[in-house]
Amino acid sequence: AHDALEAGGLHDRDYEWMTAELVRIAECCANGRIVSVLEGGYQVAGGFVSSLARSVGSHVSTLNQPALVGASWDVAEANRRLEAAIAYEDTWLTNRAAAQAKAIANGGGGGEAPAAPEQDNGAPARRSRRARDPVDYGSLEAELQKEE
Repeated sequence: AHDALEAGGLHDRDYEWMTAELVRIAECCANGRIVSVLEGGYQVAGGFVSSLARSVGSHVSTLNQPALVGASWDVAEANRRLEAAIAYEDTWLTNRAAAQAKAIANGGGGGEAPAAPEQDNGAPARRSRRARDPVDYGSLEAELQKEE
């Protein structure tokens, strides 16, 4: 099955959106006070380009946006922004699928290299660098039986 949420993964822009919504709620309900906490247990390989560093950077930069100070939060407005974001994502996915279908229809089997294998979520599958030959398990079993 296709996982449109990419296993629940969030991108930088998702943290920006979420932080902006939380700031608006804090301005409305908590006199602008908001607390951010990192829980720990993160994979930090990659240093400042790791997903943790990028998400924290997006969160902190959004917290520093002066346009959010005094911003009000309204359920109807939040729903409108959410629906607009969902519609944008749906349009993007539809356009992407149409472009892929068009590429396949326009000779997607010509002399090009074969497409890289993909996981269920569309991410490229990792392959070993070692060359692999097909294995004939029947003859392998016969050889093992002969050796015993």
